[in-house]
Amino acid sequence: MRFKKSLNNNIALAEDAEGYEVIVIGTGVGFKKVKGQPIEQSQIQKMFRIGSNDKYQRVEQFLSDIPLQVIDITDQIIEEGKTIIGKKLNDSILLTLADHIHFALDRFKKGVDVQNPLHWDIRHLYPAEYRAGEWAVRKINDAFQVSFAIW
Repeated sequence: MRFKKSLNNNIALAEDAEGYEVIVIGTGVGFKKVKGQPIEQSQIQKMFRIGSNDKYQRVEQFLSDIPLQVIDITDQIIEEGKTIIGKKLNDSILLTLADHIHFALDRFKKGVDVQNPLHWDIRHLYPAEYRAGEWAVRKINDAFQVSFAIW
């Protein structure tokens, strides 16, 4: 894995052994690196292969806006969600769920309260997913010292 560009201290653009551009996430993975420098595998927590330049630019902007702690918690939620739900989840959920959590934390800091009008339906039609959501809310509350309601 070769370093290409730092998106921030914890997120970088790199080139894998097959020559594909990838986004790598890990503590310090983008800190004081020089183009072409190898990236230690032990530094990489997550990796995403990029298909097109347009896609890369959107992912780059997104990842530069989301704190690493949100991405880490999101990854933990996804792993636990797989166990609770009992199904494999698409890896791309990391980006959308991290964005959702980041936006929810931002709203919380601003004092904006949002109610879910489909709460009853979700709880009764999707009980496993609801349990995963309850677990996720507790995890987020603990990690970020917030008090999202578990409904």
